[in-house]
Parts: sequence; structure tokens; C-alpha cells
Amino acid sequence: MALRLIEIVVPHEKNEEIRNLLQERHVMGVWREATLKGRCVIRAIIKAQEAEPIMAAIQQRIPNPDDFRIVLLSVEASIPRENEDNSISTEIEEEKKLKLRKINGSSHRISCEELYSRVSEGSELTPVFMAMTVLSAIVAIIGLIKDDVAILVGAMVIAPLLSPNVTLSLGTTLGDSKMVRKALKTNLVGVFLASVIAIAVGYFIQDYVKLLELESIKSRTQAVSPYDLILALAAGAAGTLAFTSGLPSTLIGVMVAVALLPPLVTSGVLLGSGNYVPSLKALTLVSANVICVNLAGMTTFYVQGVRPRNWWIKKKAKLATYKALAALTVLVIALVLLYYFTQ
Repeated sequence: MALRLIEIVVPHEKNEEIRNLLQERHVMGVWREATLKGRCVIRAIIKAQEAEPIMAAIQQRIPNPDDFRIVLLSVEASIPRENEDNSISTEIEEEKKLKLRKINGSSHRISCEELYSRVSEGSELTPVFMAMTVLSAIVAIIGLIKDDVAILVGAMVIAPLLSPNVTLSLGTTLGDSKMVRKALKTNLVGVFLASVIAIAVGYFIQDYVKLLELESIKSRTQAVSPYDLILALAAGAAGTLAFTSGLPSTLIGVMVAVALLPPLVTSGVLLGSGNYVPSLKALTLVSANVICVNLAGMTTFYVQGVRPRNWWIKKKAKLATYKALAALTVLVIALVLLYYFTQ
């Protein structure tokens, strides 16, 4: 069970009100520390899924953002364990929790604020991101040329492709245009770097390697099948669930890399070697996988109740989400129909 330490800085006159609010929830302890300038710090250990309802309730009671500060920290361990703790939830308290969970979304995910922080941090366009993209592309190209699955898996382990795509899905779900632009920029830079390297390698090896005879390349120049779409949908949903549940996302990121990195570098290598039609087929597979990964991510976020906090943004975000989901769904259906009509 994931735990969080929540620290709340509030005016002294709000101390009892906030403490009562915390005690209504299933907390594992509440502590208070006096501070200067008429403020106090209240700390409590809570379940990760309780963080969002608690923060929402505090914001309702203290609407002025200058009057409070909330800090949420991960807890590795806590003694005594919860079942040894003396705090007991009554049936009435459980009903209150259930009602508040229905308002604030799924009880099986971390808070929107924590999710926003995790996703944004992982999608920053940094030198490390670009270096990892370049290295993963190089390893993937070698794996394709040597027709070695083990090397391809190694490339997908280091490919940093999960966070930008999850960020794009989250930004669309929240109606956050700034987040969407940031995710698109990071994604495009990653695609550009991997493609340039693949094109250059393809240009220099075209006289030495019969690329279209390699099974690892041939398999990625076929028509996009429903199995490819299902793989990408599963990858997007799994990656999103890893973020929303607070689980380590490194290994699940491999699933997204499976769907994106190999066909991307395949397209680049074939383009550089002058095999234009097979290159276009591999690029079609990349596009289909990007569509499916983001469709699955947006759907997962929406089903889990990820919504903007402010009501005036909710309407805009809801409309944007519906439009994006409809457009992506139409594209997926079109890809399936294209596959069957071309067989």
C-alpha cells in the first residue's frame, strides 16, 4: 500500500478545522508544529489515493492560494503498520469517503497534483533525454542490421519514449495546451534525432547490407494489422496505469518503446538506403502506434477520473478530450479497414 506524508501550512485560526478534516479521513496520525507569523504546520500520513480528496477539501476551505501551502512526500515505510494503528473508520466515515471519491475520481490512483509532477518531470527536453534517444536509436539500428532480438530489447530498455507520450495524453485530458505543446516538442525532437541517425546509417550501409532480406526489418514493412494496434493500445494503457498508480514505469516503458522505436529506425534506415516504399510502410506503422498509444492513454486517464480542478477549465477540457478521442478512434478504425481491404 503506497503511503504519503502530507504537510500543510495554514493560518493558526484554520488549525482545528484542518485537523478535524484530516481526522475524518483514514489517516495514520496527525501532528502539529507551531511556526512564525501566525502559521502552523500540520503533518499526517495518508494513503496515496486519499491525497487528492484531502487537497481538494483544503482548497475548498481555504480558497485563497496565498493562505496555505501543501507539500506531498512519498513514504518508504512507516511503523507501526496500519493494521497496528488505533485509528478506526466508522461506517459513516466510510460513506463520506466513498462520496468524496466519486467526486474526485478513482480511489486507485495517485492525486492529480502528484501525477502532474511525475509526468511533467519525465517529459522535459533535456540533454539526458536527447542523449538517451540517440543511444537507443544506435543500439536499435545495430539490432536491426544484425537481426538480433536481444539487442533490440536492449535499445527499448533505454529509450525514453514513455513520458512524452503519457504527457501528451494527460495534457489533452486536462485541456492544458502548455503541457501538450511541451510534450509535442519533446516527442518531435526525439523522433527527429532517431530518424536522422537512422537515415545516415542507411545511406552508408546500402551497398553492404541487403536490408529487405532481414526478418527484423521485413516484419516492420508489412501492412498495419489489428495485432499491431492491439499491442500499441495495451502499451499505452499499461504505461498510463504505471503513472497513475505510482508504480515504477521503467519496465512498462519498454512496451511503448516496442511500439515506437523499432519501426521508426526501420523507416529511417530504409529511407536512407533508397527503399522509399518500404520506408513509408514502416512510417505508417509508427503513426498507427503513436495514435493507439495516445488513444489508450487518454481513455485510461478519463476512466480514472483525471479532471482539471477548476470548473471553468473542466468544460473546455471535456470538449477537447471528446474531440481528440473521437478523432483518434476514427483513425484507428480507418487503419483496421485499410488492413482488411488491402488483404
